[in-house]
This record gives sequence, structure tokens and C-alpha cells, in this order.
Amino acid sequence: MNKAKKTASVLIAGMMGVSLLAGCGSSRSTVTTTQTGSNVQTGSEAAPAGGDTGSRYHMSYVMSVRDEYLSLLENAVVKAADENDVDMDLYYCENDSSRMIQYIEQSVNEDADAILVNVVASEDQDACMEAAGDTPLVFLNKAPADTSKLNERTVFVASDENLSGAYQGQFIADYFNAAGQTDVSYILLRGTEGLVHTDLRTNNAIAEMEAGGLNLTEVATIMGDYDRTAAAEGMTELINSGADFDVIVSNNDAMALGAIQALKDAGIDPSSKVIVGIDATSDALAALDEGSMKMTVLQDAIAQGDAAVMSAINIIEGNELTAGTNYTVSADNPYIIYVPFVKITP
Repeated sequence: MNKAKKTASVLIAGMMGVSLLAGCGSSRSTVTTTQTGSNVQTGSEAAPAGGDTGSRYHMSYVMSVRDEYLSLLENAVVKAADENDVDMDLYYCENDSSRMIQYIEQSVNEDADAILVNVVASEDQDACMEAAGDTPLVFLNKAPADTSKLNERTVFVASDENLSGAYQGQFIADYFNAAGQTDVSYILLRGTEGLVHTDLRTNNAIAEMEAGGLNLTEVATIMGDYDRTAAAEGMTELINSGADFDVIVSNNDAMALGAIQALKDAGIDPSSKVIVGIDATSDALAALDEGSMKMTVLQDAIAQGDAAVMSAINIIEGNELTAGTNYTVSADNPYIIYVPFVKITP
């Protein structure tokens, strides 16, 4: 296992120790963290994140949906809030944009000092900003449609999605060029429509495969919605149709793992194919170890959660966006913090 993969294993193992909150709607539940042995109590009488005012900060995190990666991100936000003495209310939208706006408005009415939001769709940006009003707003993980509208009180924290799919495409091109094969057929496992990163991951992966000299044939696109079960079902149908292919390019690890299970169920050795994903979840790292996946890209949930909470604190306190952190803003936009992606191979 290379150094990057060891780092990913430590990060993911730590996050998987955090218990997932149950249910939908809003939550002020206690979350037990086995990693630190501490309890995070929303609504607790905590010390101020700023340190010397005798007060505390009250924030909300409004989430589009729970999936395998976003659950890790949720845990990271809760952990970062605990470490910075921030009360964090959690709201679950179940992919309902109107409910997302309702929760943002509710947070404003309850005098939240800042709001973190994982948008249902990128085009919801204007509605989110209008609902938040003057309350600091942090778009987390999923990009708003127009980042030029970001400002001193509305920022974006994520990883640069121009790179994730590009890393996949570069790996695939290098793999087949080393094998002396230029004609390559692929299946695309595509994530949720209406999200900027779905397009970026897809388009950049294909562009880098072509730039690497591969002559590509698209066998099929499976609309997997970033979901393991949906990808498995779509892959099973494709296998039953007799489709042949060399590569599975997946917009995330969950869908790649669903495809792997479908191959195994059909008696096909997944290691005979080149399967790549994004997120470096614990299950994906295990798949790398067994050879059923060839590569993934670490999207650091811990760092994204921490950067989101810290940027919100800095906006509240009137500091530079990255004050007190090791994060840097994008060279193209001072209101964007990009947490680096890392290529992970066996």
C-alpha cells in the first residue's frame, strides 16, 4: 500500500468510528464519537469558538441527502463543530429543494450565526442566498451554479472537481498505454443530474483518456445517482444483455462498488476489468487491496468539514477566510477553499 493510501485509510477509519444520526428532518441529537471518546451535544452550553467573549456560536448544517460519502462529511462537520465549541443543528432535505430553503429560513429565524448547506441542485444557489440573507452561508462539497456570485459572507468549500475525473482518466490512459492497448471500451456510472461535479467528473475523465491517446468506445452510461444499489441494478441488466467492456469509470466509489458486486454475482472476476472511483471510502480501499478496484481518488471529508466550520467562524469574526488554518483559497476566487484531491492506488 503506498503512502497516500495509508493516509486515506487512517482518515476514513477515524471517520467511520462516528455514529450516524438516524431519521430525517431536523436533529439536535447527541452523537458519540469513538475516535475521541467525546459527546457532541447540539444546544449545549459550550465555550465560544472565538475564545474570549464568553458566548458560543450556533450554526446549522442543511444536507441534501445521506449517501456513503455525505455521511462521512456529516460526521466531519459534527466533529469540527465539537472541537470548536460550536452548536450545530442538522437538517435533512431528502433531495427536496423546497425543504432545503425552508430549513435555511428556519435557521435564520432561530438566529443561527452561520449556515452550512450541501445543495440539492447547483441551480438552488440563488434561492439559498436569498433565504440566508445576511447570515453567513457556506456551500459545502457541492458547487453552486455560479461561483462569481460568492462574496465575503457567502463562500464555497470543496475539492476541485476539475481534477477528480481528470485523475481517473490519466490513470486509465497510463494503464492501457503501458499494456500496449489503445482501443478501449468503457461503461460510465454517472451520478446525480443537476450537480456541477457530476458533469466535471464525467467530462474530465473522458477528456484525459482521449488526451492519453486512447480510442474510446462508450458501451453504456448507467444513471446511478451516486448510489451503490442503483449502480448494481443497472450493471446487472447490462451484464445480462451480454455487454463486453474494458473499463468502468464511476463518478464515485459507491457506484463502483455496486458494479463490482454485480460482476461477482454474475461470476465475473472484477479484477479482470479496470474499475475506478472517487472518494476513497473504507470499502473502496478494501476493494483496492483485493484487486477488484484499480484506483480511487481521496476526497478528504475530514478536511472539508473542518474547513467549512472554520471558514464560517472566520466570517462571523471578520477574519481572513482561512485564518488559523492550513487551508488556502483558490487562485481564481478568494471565496473558494479547495481541499486537495489525492490519487490512491494499491
